[in-house]
Amino acid sequence: MSRYLVTFERVGRRGGRDGSTPPAPLTVEATDGDHLAVQVLAHVRPMLASRALEIVVDLDEGRGFLLAGFHTAGEFTVEELPERVRILDDEGRFLNPRPQTGGA
Repeated sequence: MSRYLVTFERVGRRGGRDGSTPPAPLTVEATDGDHLAVQVLAHVRPMLASRALEIVVDLDEGRGFLLAGFHTAGEFTVEELPERVRILDDEGRFLNPRPQTGGA
């Protein structure tokens, strides 16, 4: 399973069109492009008027788009994120990667 950052350029008639702000990026875990498409669809469905939607994801190109009938209803980029690395100390506890601040 891989982690992906999906950054929307445009979704439907509102988000990212004509200078409006696109939807916030989405971080998901997916096994493949089809699994990623299902998660993108669930995320954007409330933003779209059309119920006949198709999501196309090309992981090799790092891009995807939304189809509503014969029209493009949105576009997005897909970036595979590095695996999370957790470091253990000598006693098997996870180390905190953030510096501690404040008092004692």
